[in-house]
Amino acid sequence: MKKYLVIATIILAGIAFAGYAFVNSSDEPKDNDQVSLQTSNEYNFTSISASELRAMLENKDFQLIDVHIPEQEHIKNSDAFIPYNDIDSIVNQIGDDKDAKVVLYCRSGSMSKDAAKKLVDLGYTNIYELDGGINEWVSSGYETFDYIGSDQNDIETNAYTMSEVERHNTLEDCWTVKDKKVYEIPYEWTEQHPGGQEAFYSACGKDITEIFQIHNTELPKEILDSYYLGELIN
Repeated sequence: MKKYLVIATIILAGIAFAGYAFVNSSDEPKDNDQVSLQTSNEYNFTSISASELRAMLENKDFQLIDVHIPEQEHIKNSDAFIPYNDIDSIVNQIGDDKDAKVVLYCRSGSMSKDAAKKLVDLGYTNIYELDGGINEWVSSGYETFDYIGSDQNDIETNAYTMSEVERHNTLEDCWTVKDKKVYEIPYEWTEQHPGGQEAFYSACGKDITEIFQIHNTELPKEILDSYYLGELIN
């Protein structure tokens, strides 16, 4: 346990170094709640709270799909685990009924919103997503599980453009790039850092490779790999 805390501290310090280098040129943090609300209204899907989903699960009449990558622990009674950017597979899971009731969730809420928008664009009319994702579910005191029924889907290596990374630029939804690899920075890391959260915000949506090279900072691979999302492509 002590070794893990030491490694985690090194990671926090390394990301903070990169963040402080960007801080002077960064914009002010966005109001993430306001953006989410506007997106939900515009795209005609419904964002629900953890308590609302918990109540819905008591008389489940919908498909519950975990769309987060990389794979995380799941909410009990989830029907499938399908990466949010594999819309064809999500559609195959839902079926042809455009009025089918579906709830999507991820870790923070950003991937589920992205998938929800695409499903609405395809004509699905009864799409829900868990606002705040697993983070909100766990903070509300609800359990997660490391399996979905008896079947687990495998994730193939995913690829992202820098423009896609740049969209994930808030503390609640923070992606960063190092050595052409894309990582998601968990919100709980930013809360624990003694130097404050601003440094982390300034690293979100950025390529921090050069900053790490300047400071000759390395991140422990055994921990960082658990937050790996995919490869950066041009």
